[in-house]
Amino acid sequence: MIMNKKLFTNYHERMKARNFRFFSCLRGYILLALINTIFCAPIFSSSPGSTSANFLKIAVGARASGMGEAAVGVSDDVNSVYWNPAGLGTLADKEVSFLYTKWLDDMSYQYFLGAYPVKFENFPTQTIGVAAYNLSYGNIQGADYEGAKTEKIKANDMAFCLSDGFAIAENLYTGLSVKYISEALDTKKATAIAGDAGIFYKSDLLGGDMGFGLSARNFGQGLKFVSEEYPLPMNIAFGTSYKKNLFGLEDPLTIAVDVNKPSDNKLYFNAGAEYWILNLVGVRVGYKTGQDIGLGLRAGLGLRMNIFQLDFAYAGYDKLGDTFRLGMTLKFGKPAKLRITSIPATSEEIDALLKSAEKLYTDGRYAEAILEYSKVLNLDATSKKAIEGMRKCNEKLQEKK
Repeated sequence: MIMNKKLFTNYHERMKARNFRFFSCLRGYILLALINTIFCAPIFSSSPGSTSANFLKIAVGARASGMGEAAVGVSDDVNSVYWNPAGLGTLADKEVSFLYTKWLDDMSYQYFLGAYPVKFENFPTQTIGVAAYNLSYGNIQGADYEGAKTEKIKANDMAFCLSDGFAIAENLYTGLSVKYISEALDTKKATAIAGDAGIFYKSDLLGGDMGFGLSARNFGQGLKFVSEEYPLPMNIAFGTSYKKNLFGLEDPLTIAVDVNKPSDNKLYFNAGAEYWILNLVGVRVGYKTGQDIGLGLRAGLGLRMNIFQLDFAYAGYDKLGDTFRLGMTLKFGKPAKLRITSIPATSEEIDALLKSAEKLYTDGRYAEAILEYSKVLNLDATSKKAIEGMRKCNEKLQEKK
């Protein structure tokens, strides 16, 4: 039995190593494909108004909209499905987000996003993302070849997306998305398959978190109505962000800047900022340059309550009018709590709790040790020592059973 167990363990380790080698090769191919897409794709050939499925340009997420649509280098929530699928790999908990809004004129716009971290035995942890987008144009006045009015017709655009984001190395992530796109006008319909790819890197800098993102969106075959085919609105974006607590408090300020090069327009920039107060209210402001679906000031607010986060955003679209968005995100991790005090816990307080928990563990008082580790996580949710300590305590409690 001992020999059989040893053979099984060796086999298990070999399979694990083989799977990791496979994923390492796969990640390498993904990066090469992304680089090839960015530098070799003919994205500078189209002119304004020459692309189809332009609803894919509508910014997703009231949070990102309020920050001037600068989100490629932020990539820390479920909206990464749209902005940069590599950001999904940074998520530790399940998230869903949805929005319904009256868009410009008589149009309405809706989307649903979901992110689900998964762990397969012998495979790296990754996060699967799903998305559904719909833009309805309402009733459109029809006309015949001579210009005479006919009955009203309907039109709508839809897209469904499946994404996957995972780590390549420490603090380095990559991701891919596959999209099914459909446009319908009365009895005519056109469909296409497209894809997104992205990379994301985060690091510590001067006591804050620095993020860098690169994404390529909507690369694929164009939509074909009858005999005419029109290319998709491809876009390459580079973004960077910096997040840091201000004045020694736990109120984080995030600043983000994106540079975009769409296939049908000139280079343009996005910039924005977000500041959370008492972990309860987020204030956002941003600006978008260029002529790609409007430019100008953006602003927004966020409100956290338990696992819910409500986000409101204002965006102007020049002569087309103004839009207002109200979206909701559910984060199924640690519930957000109002931080009453603005004074963060000192390292001495955290160290004292860790020492107390370690002593309780050594004494075999595992349940009490878990409570101490929980206090540490309430003060510092990223404490690796507390997370590892809780894991060891749980293992000991399971052994006693």
